[in-house]
Amino acid sequence: MKGIQTKARIASLDLAKIIAMLGVIALHTQRCLSTGVLYNPVLYYGSRFCMPVFFMINGYLILGKSDFGFIYYKKKIFNIIRILIIWSAFGFFYSLLLKGDSLYLALRNTAKVLIGHYIVPTWFLFTFVVIYTILLFGFNRIKKNIVLLKTLIISKKPGNTGKSRDKDTEFTTHLLHSEGALTRCPFP
Repeated sequence: MKGIQTKARIASLDLAKIIAMLGVIALHTQRCLSTGVLYNPVLYYGSRFCMPVFFMINGYLILGKSDFGFIYYKKKIFNIIRILIIWSAFGFFYSLLLKGDSLYLALRNTAKVLIGHYIVPTWFLFTFVVIYTILLFGFNRIKKNIVLLKTLIISKKPGNTGKSRDKDTEFTTHLLHSEGALTRCPFP
């Protein structure tokens, strides 16, 4: 179709997200909420990797961007608000219809969802708001320092004495001896 751009999907990231989603399901179904008893501790603790995977994938995709501007930030924040409103509606109906709470308590629980208190799994949405806000103001600086960190890691690889004439070493040596590089990133 004309005018519609589709982004190329990365199959390995999709697979990692599917595995992490299964981990989230395992994580949230292995503990009895009323007693706190674990049904399967191996599965419960073995699935704790899932949230860090989501954060790393998100970080990888964001840092692959050339710019992180206000328009992108606004889009992401509005998506989070939309999700919170939907969960608030679920919280309202759960509280009112399933728990039998009064209208006042149902509205109060709905407000709690919006601030991340009533439905615990929404905590990561608020974490993304903090991350996106930090990136809004420091994206270019963070991205520049990640390039410097990668360069330092490459320069410290085993067998790299800094005396060879390969492109990585020459680039690293030039970068590290450039004006102000040593003050920006102290290292031994």
